[in-house]
Amino acid sequence: MSWRGNAAVGIAALGIALVAVIASALARAQTSADLILVNGTVITVDAADSIAQGVAVSGGKIVAVGASRDMRALANGRTQVIDLHGRTVTPGLIDTHVHFSETADLFSINLSDVAITKIDDVVKRVAERVATAKGGEWIRGSGWDEGKLAERRYVLASDLDKVAPNNPVWLEHTTGHYGVANSYALKLAEVRKVTPDPPAGTIDRDVQGNPTGVMKEAA
Repeated sequence: MSWRGNAAVGIAALGIALVAVIASALARAQTSADLILVNGTVITVDAADSIAQGVAVSGGKIVAVGASRDMRALANGRTQVIDLHGRTVTPGLIDTHVHFSETADLFSINLSDVAITKIDDVVKRVAERVATAKGGEWIRGSGWDEGKLAERRYVLASDLDKVAPNNPVWLEHTTGHYGVANSYALKLAEVRKVTPDPPAGTIDRDVQGNPTGVMKEAA
């Protein structure tokens, strides 16, 4: 082969090598991550419901999920690597139906107890909570059901006023669609005889038109 042929082969080989180097560099740039999480419990929610160890993120998007070793391989000099030490990573969640107010039930009086068989039992539970509360402090409860009470009637403000004259009280019904407030709470809410029912709500009233304390739906 002539020197020209050898030179051509050499140039071609050099060109191929350069292309390979450039392609490799581009591939690394494209797969390098800005953020890598390792040593975690990654809930993938994929078809197999598999659990991974790490996640790689680039440009605000997840580019890889897998073993910590494989995720570390995607790091470059600018990658932030976070060791989760076993902490859990979950996909972003969107809850379209929540009841934030129900978290207060964790600290309220449980009136769904099978020991609650009559209105006096409800009143007694309220009295016990009032005994440890400061004046003006709200007393909350939930779970009462007139269908399970001996009297077969609503709990009324007049029942609660006997033991909670200085504390506002709100007891939510087991259905969550209505509840009962005592007179102190009604006063704070400015609910009086002349107060009209709100849209999509009902203020329960006695035969004289006075609020009984039972407030339904949006009331």
